[in-house]
Amino acid sequence: MSTRNIPFGYTRVAGEIAPHPQEAAVVQEMFILYLRGLGFKAIAKELNNGPVPYHPGRPWNHNAVKRMLENPCYCGQRGFPPLVNVLMFQQAAAIKEAKPYSHQKRMPRQVDSHEYELMSYTPTAAVHRLTHDINRALERAPDIERIRPLIFACAAEKYHGIGVQRHG
Repeated sequence: MSTRNIPFGYTRVAGEIAPHPQEAAVVQEMFILYLRGLGFKAIAKELNNGPVPYHPGRPWNHNAVKRMLENPCYCGQRGFPPLVNVLMFQQAAAIKEAKPYSHQKRMPRQVDSHEYELMSYTPTAAVHRLTHDINRALERAPDIERIRPLIFACAAEKYHGIGVQRHG
């Protein structure tokens, strides 16, 4: 059972969240290794050879590495002090997004194409406006807390007008 209540790389000092010196160095190393082309498993193996464990008695694994590389707190979001700069975090996200995943290689569930029919869809003015707002916000310094509601509103607007009809 884990007793950690804040992400790896951080500690509490006088009640405030602060970087944990040894763990913060491991987080930075993890991002550097990933940006140099190492995968999750290779990074976990490297970290298991290092002096700082993920949890006492528990080795590093690819899932822990993946979760940490995806955690925006490491670039200063959600009230945490940054351990890596935003550019490193975004580059890691771009690399991860570009890689094929093993779950994408699985065969998709077969659906009888005659059983379902998508209704036509034409973007509304609201969808165009929200898409424009999202793109403009992304061109500036991305603020996920400001952009997330726009993305959800745009998705809701897009899918509001789409229906699926089941035949027979």
